[in-house]
Amino acid sequence: MKILIPKNKFLNCKSLVYENSNFSWSNNQEEECYVLGDREHKKSIDPVFEILSCGLPILINSKVAKCFRALGVQSSEIPIDAVQDSKQMIENISNAFSKSEWALNELKGLGYLDTFMKCNSTLKSLQRAQINESAIKLDIKLKKIKNMSIASGFLPKRDGYLELPKYSITKTLTGRMTVTSGPQILTAPKSIRKRLKSVYKGGKIVQIDFISLEPRVAIQIDGKTDEKDVYSYLSKKIIDFEVPRSVVKKLVLCSVYGASESTLKKDLPEGVNIKDLIQKTKEELNYNFVIKNQKENYNKTGKIFNFFGRPIIPQSARDSLIYNNYVQSTAVDVALLGFGKIIKKSPKRVRPIFFIHDAMLLDLHPDDIEKFKNLSSSVDIENLGNFPLEFQFVE
Repeated sequence: MKILIPKNKFLNCKSLVYENSNFSWSNNQEEECYVLGDREHKKSIDPVFEILSCGLPILINSKVAKCFRALGVQSSEIPIDAVQDSKQMIENISNAFSKSEWALNELKGLGYLDTFMKCNSTLKSLQRAQINESAIKLDIKLKKIKNMSIASGFLPKRDGYLELPKYSITKTLTGRMTVTSGPQILTAPKSIRKRLKSVYKGGKIVQIDFISLEPRVAIQIDGKTDEKDVYSYLSKKIIDFEVPRSVVKKLVLCSVYGASESTLKKDLPEGVNIKDLIQKTKEELNYNFVIKNQKENYNKTGKIFNFFGRPIIPQSARDSLIYNNYVQSTAVDVALLGFGKIIKKSPKRVRPIFFIHDAMLLDLHPDDIEKFKNLSSSVDIENLGNFPLEFQFVE
């Protein structure tokens, strides 16, 4: 396991590499290395400490860093070997590498390190988007976008592009993504998406969405379905009479998220045993399977672990909360693993520009549209099966 501190952290402009308790200088940012001290790198270790709920290693003495902060200079901008004596520097670096090695091995022991790195790498694969500036300004003027702090994030920079959005999957309990800087697409009105424009002549902005991701994840945790519509699948398995898709959705909400059974009564024929339907739905969604395994984890460690091994500390031991945390967290990883696979096999001109939880916005060259539509129709996730996606133009 190789770990490096990048060359921009040292006056000699070389990266410091740590492997098997040995140190060496390198002129290159070696691909196989995990990187400490650069959050934007695809193999950054920094988020690993957040997911393990422990502080980042100190590379610069805290008193020195505090003095520079008073001058408006952040620790990330200070060369490590410029502001502390050799003994202090060596001690900090040695401790930082040891702590990093521990953190990586801790996540690796859970079986989650590779998944986590792949998900973070996907988050960093985005490119800057363009937007119709006059249209967005008119929307602001007409108060179609009421939140000015959100609206301002969608005004282009001098080069005509929006700021690159940066995401995190460590700021929330289950890994549900947040935007840490850049355009706040997750909380922006949906109408803003229609103002995005392609950088290509005749190009299109498109959106791909995982179809019914969370219930499909729940079904495929311990079983598989080839049906594109999981609600149609559940209806056939659970109910021996015809009901609208919306009723099956309500049944899922009642079964696993604790929604009131009264919401179902008016939609079902007289005399139907709702409790029996709920029990059957729970079986199809592997509710008891998840609760049994995760309650054991919770009782032993105070944590549960999603399908891939991500550690989660639930706010309580309530069954529905544990199940919800498990499924939502697993779905986050499925989405990012899937998007990562799709991006890798896409034509080079394909420009991913935003993630919106289980959806991705992309800017496509006109010659790539049909090919991308076909290759993004579904994606296979190891040990979980196939997941279908929906393709649509953002117009």
